[in-house]
Amino acid sequence: MIWDVDQLQALRNCCRDEVAFAQLQTLLAQISADTTNFSEIVKSLTPPEPQPSKPPTNLLQGVAQATQALLTHSNAPTGVNQALEILGKVTGVSRVYIFEHHRHPETDEPAMSQRFEWSDPHVSAQIDNPLLQNLSYRAAGMTGWYDRLSSGYSASSLVRNLSTVERELLEPQGILSILLVPIPVNGEIWGFIGFDDCQTERQWSTDEEAVLMTMAATLGSFIAHRQALERTAQLQTEYTACLHQITANVPGLIYQLLRRQDGSFGITFASSGCWELFEVEPEAVMTDFSLLTNLLHPNDRSGFFAAMETSAIALQPWRWQGRFTTPSGKLKWVEGISRPERSHSQAAVNEGEILWNGVLIDITERKQTEAALRESEEKFAKAFCSSPDAMAITSVMDGRLIDVNDSFVRVAGYEREEVIGRTVFDLNLWVNLSDRATLMQLLQERGEVRNLEFEFRRKSGAIAVGLFSAEMIHLMGEPYILSVTNDITERKRTEEELLLAVERDRLLGEIALRIRKSLDLNTILNTTVTEVRQFLACDRVFIAYVNATYRGQVVAESVTSNCKSLLGLVPDENFLEEIKAIFEQGEVQIIDDVSQAQLSSLRTEVCTREQIQAILGVPIMVNEQFFGVLVAHQCTAPRHWHRFEIDLLKQLAIQVAIAIQQAELYQQVQLLNTSLESQVEKRTHQLQQKMQELQELYQIKDVFLHAFSHDLRTPIMGMSLVLQNLLNQPEETLSLSRSILERMVESSDRQLNLINSLLEAHSTEVQGILLHCEPVNLSQLMQTIIEDLNPLLNQHQATLINKISSNLPLLNADPIQLRRVYENLVTNALKYNLPGLTLTFNATVETDWIRCTVEDNGIGMTQELCDRLFELYYRGGNTRHYTGIGLGLYLCRQIITAHGGEIGAISSSGNGSIFWFILPYLGTEE
Repeated sequence: MIWDVDQLQALRNCCRDEVAFAQLQTLLAQISADTTNFSEIVKSLTPPEPQPSKPPTNLLQGVAQATQALLTHSNAPTGVNQALEILGKVTGVSRVYIFEHHRHPETDEPAMSQRFEWSDPHVSAQIDNPLLQNLSYRAAGMTGWYDRLSSGYSASSLVRNLSTVERELLEPQGILSILLVPIPVNGEIWGFIGFDDCQTERQWSTDEEAVLMTMAATLGSFIAHRQALERTAQLQTEYTACLHQITANVPGLIYQLLRRQDGSFGITFASSGCWELFEVEPEAVMTDFSLLTNLLHPNDRSGFFAAMETSAIALQPWRWQGRFTTPSGKLKWVEGISRPERSHSQAAVNEGEILWNGVLIDITERKQTEAALRESEEKFAKAFCSSPDAMAITSVMDGRLIDVNDSFVRVAGYEREEVIGRTVFDLNLWVNLSDRATLMQLLQERGEVRNLEFEFRRKSGAIAVGLFSAEMIHLMGEPYILSVTNDITERKRTEEELLLAVERDRLLGEIALRIRKSLDLNTILNTTVTEVRQFLACDRVFIAYVNATYRGQVVAESVTSNCKSLLGLVPDENFLEEIKAIFEQGEVQIIDDVSQAQLSSLRTEVCTREQIQAILGVPIMVNEQFFGVLVAHQCTAPRHWHRFEIDLLKQLAIQVAIAIQQAELYQQVQLLNTSLESQVEKRTHQLQQKMQELQELYQIKDVFLHAFSHDLRTPIMGMSLVLQNLLNQPEETLSLSRSILERMVESSDRQLNLINSLLEAHSTEVQGILLHCEPVNLSQLMQTIIEDLNPLLNQHQATLINKISSNLPLLNADPIQLRRVYENLVTNALKYNLPGLTLTFNATVETDWIRCTVEDNGIGMTQELCDRLFELYYRGGNTRHYTGIGLGLYLCRQIITAHGGEIGAISSSGNGSIFWFILPYLGTEE
């Protein structure tokens, strides 16, 4: 068989590598030489049927070896690298590495940096690749990977299935498949451990990922442990550095120790820290060195002197740690640091003697920290083999327990042999089977459950509360549930007790505040018994007075509908005497079960009659004298009274006593106030009469002054405008027409008439307005009024439309007063509206009246203002209302009322106003 170049190239492309292509060439040569075995040769080329993937049997052993390397190696980085190497070899990947999550130093966005790596010799290492330091997840197109890892899930994929940006990062490293497993540290995702396969497109099984998740969790615990060690080492380094800065304020004993030629020791100097450290005065130590050495712990005494002897012989620095017991019995760890020197010239030291200048410091806390650290390391090592939380593996189908840890045995109360192979139903663990149904539903929907609170039953039958977390796993192809249960029974109980304490404190605080703010004793007592009964959840709570003043009576009660009320009950004298004997010494009575208590026949009869089965009573002491009782009853069944309930009633009794004292003081103050108030009331009444007289005089004066200034302004303004127009003419000599002079005279006459009218208005405030009525043609009067108002209308650019007919009946009215009404209404409209206003005069006959209106298209007003517009000095909330409107419109009402008519206004905001008044026409007035 002959193959051309193109056919060979096609075959090469079908092969996965050069080795496969060489094998294919050999087989083709065999076919050419022996066609009889063609079928056998072809069969040899056919790949075997794919077998279902199984996790390597040694994966768990490899994880255990990697964990051992982490825990046992003295050098942490070396231990991590050895663990990565073991994981790489046991999983058969090309590269295993660890990345740490952090914020990007420039953009502050999520980023990652490579910290450790193991790689197969046949692939290039990436630990020094600068692209893998401070690599942004967003820039690498791996935000989805980041979100999944941050949520605590592993992530795996074939590189050819990834996005272009991701492939550009991974393909240059020769990666065909990748698996990333999150590393949790102290409840947060610290980073991830990655597995690169550069040889095959590997598909990771669920079991493999689960095992590696366990390894990542162990690695996270190791990192947390190392972080704790580093923090401790850092603290110790800082502490040691501070010790070198010896000053007078440094804690500890700074000393100078002398070793004499005869071998004896003496302290030549001791700082004030001697007392703080050893509870011995420094002067005493300098006098007698044995005062200090006698405090040495018996087990450390020989070591202390041996170290001193060694330092003296070799003249080497002396460092010693040991224990001292102070005179008060405190055990302290002390560290001594000094350097010896042999002096030949000091005056206070003989030649050949040795001096140590040093410091003794208290290292008790450091020793405690070291002991705690050693204990933490032991716990960490044990936690790998045995979780503190109860863990179990159960089958999904029937809930059969396959394996449990020691914590499960401890929490559930069973022996291991009692639970293995049995179902949760056999053990009756679930108190509410609906909780397990919820668990199974969540597992089917999400594949995991986190912190599901549920109640479970211990072997003893006691009900406990746990936080349940679980995940679905597969073992040998079968689904199982890996569960972790955190027993929170005590925490729940503590929370309930705290809630009760908070509620108790709230109740006490509210009652105390109510007593401080209120003087109504009945309200305080009734509210107290109601809230106490609700808090204690008992059947009856009452307060009774049991003293000579009140002669014994239930004054406040809160009781359930099923129990008999005692409110108002007055016990007989014998019962009162017995109650006084029980409580007058301030003792509390606690009876959990009346049927088991030794009571008098009288009290037994009362308890039976009132259905009392449990009693909690505290005395109310007022001024250290027995005053009454605060009692709680349980009528439905016996009851055990808890300590916090007893304390609550005792404290409430104190508050009730305060309320009673406060009420008595208030009654005394009330009696005193009543006497004082009667005297003050007489004096006040006399002063009020005098003040009212003065106010009336001031008001009459103000009416006159306001009326004068308001009503005199209009005619003066008209005449002033006429004169101003004349002055504006350019001629030196002005010629005045008779009509102008007549108008000025008329204006002056009106001013005089207005002054007289204002004087009259002042006098008529008490006597009423005096009218000079005569037949009046309203149409003619209006012509005169309009002519006089023209200058004012021109000034305000206003238009006046006169619709008053000349055929109206004559009015019997005072024309001057009627003019004042129209002038005030027009002046009021112009003053409180914008220029360009349109005014309309109209009058119509209605039965016995003539209805006159002054209408404008201005800004209008509210109905409230319309109703009060004609009151004397009324000013609305708007600052636009000046004094004039209060007086002018008030005078309008006085004038119209004096004519026997009525006046009013109709308006709304934004829709203009209509002022109206009605007057009887001639022949109809009474």
